[in-house]
Amino acid sequence: MRYILLFVSLFIILSCGSQKELSELRKQWPEWAKTKPVVNGYYTGVGSAKKTTHVDRYKEKARQNALKNLAGAISVDISSRSVLQKTEINEDISNYYNSKITVSSNQELDGYELVDSYEDERRYFVYYRLSKAKHRKLKQEKIAKAIDQAKSEWKNAQEDINSGHYRNGLISLVSALEELRLYFHRPLKTTLNDREVYLANELVNELQSVLDDITIIPEHKKISATVGFSIPPSLLTFHVNDDRGRKLSDLPLKAEFTAQTLIFDTKKTNEKGIARFSPEKLTTKSSSARFIVRLDMDKIVKTATSELTVRKLVRQLQIPSADMEIEIQKPVFYVTSEELNLGQPLDNAVLKPAFIAQITSNGYKTTSNKKEADYFIDIEASTVKGNDYGNVKSAILEFTIKIRDRINNILYDNRTNQIEGVQNNFRKAGLKAYQEGRKELRRSVFDDVMYKLF
Repeated sequence: MRYILLFVSLFIILSCGSQKELSELRKQWPEWAKTKPVVNGYYTGVGSAKKTTHVDRYKEKARQNALKNLAGAISVDISSRSVLQKTEINEDISNYYNSKITVSSNQELDGYELVDSYEDERRYFVYYRLSKAKHRKLKQEKIAKAIDQAKSEWKNAQEDINSGHYRNGLISLVSALEELRLYFHRPLKTTLNDREVYLANELVNELQSVLDDITIIPEHKKISATVGFSIPPSLLTFHVNDDRGRKLSDLPLKAEFTAQTLIFDTKKTNEKGIARFSPEKLTTKSSSARFIVRLDMDKIVKTATSELTVRKLVRQLQIPSADMEIEIQKPVFYVTSEELNLGQPLDNAVLKPAFIAQITSNGYKTTSNKKEADYFIDIEASTVKGNDYGNVKSAILEFTIKIRDRINNILYDNRTNQIEGVQNNFRKAGLKAYQEGRKELRRSVFDDVMYKLF
């Protein structure tokens, strides 16, 4: 306890000494280091950093703190004529934009000047100022340059779209917005085609107008598909045209299948404006689904910009899409069997009805008409004599299940392990082996078949 009291007392003495020393140092600071100066016609910024053995590092840190302090004095007002207001941008984007523009303002400060610097034993201080008139002039020059570059991209877009190259045209329009990204909060009033416009708003409106001119048309409005089979690309064919009926090539499309996830969900239109999709085989349990295809605007935007504000602006637009209804049917099975007991056909098959019962209990159908079938199941089973223990005989059953599709592809081919039946004679032992085989079919064989098929 005595040692603890001694440690606490020592800590208090050192702290008091440190506070007293800091207070003495503070008295020697220049006034601008104590209180941020207010100078008519200037933005001011003061920053400091703790001194370390790395002189360049702490001086740079103080400089950055001063510039951040200076940038914080430059207010960013969102004009009622800006694209941020006119597109009714949501709060999430506004908050993101405000933080982004503050960081950008800090990074793009030009024309500031060093007024003074000071250092004591512990800290280094630096004081910058920026003429408001000079800042305004430099900012106007940057905005004018950005507007000129955006107008150039807009002109490229007009030429591309007029010639039917919609992908390039859309990229150019997004690139035009990219040029203006630091000034979305401003009205950006300019002249375009002899009209006075607010440029960012005009570009967003132009983007929507171009997107409205694009039409995606499914070749079939409604199709049927069967579980276990893939849908032929010929049934999932989409045509893309503009309002003049021109076929639009090189446009990325993205598909969504409500029944299951698509592995290959993007395609580009070919020179005839056609894109075809081919999902993996259907495994869904749904009875119906929708296949939705949209212009992959995200892919187009990423080509032009990585700026999140631009991407979020574009995501608010109405993107052309098409919707197809798909009726999903469960497959129909045709089942045959050859079941022998010691070389003789069974009077009543055991495995075939057991397999059919499993199929129907899982919601699938069977048929006696081959033309109606999607899958053909062949069961071959036979028993042979096993051990003879006098009054106790055994028989061994083996059976093979083969499954083919409509075009005779073998999808499943499996032989069971030996299944033993025991009775007081070989014939009954064979029948007993079939009963055990039926249990094995229900217990694991059927599930293995379903897993391999679906």
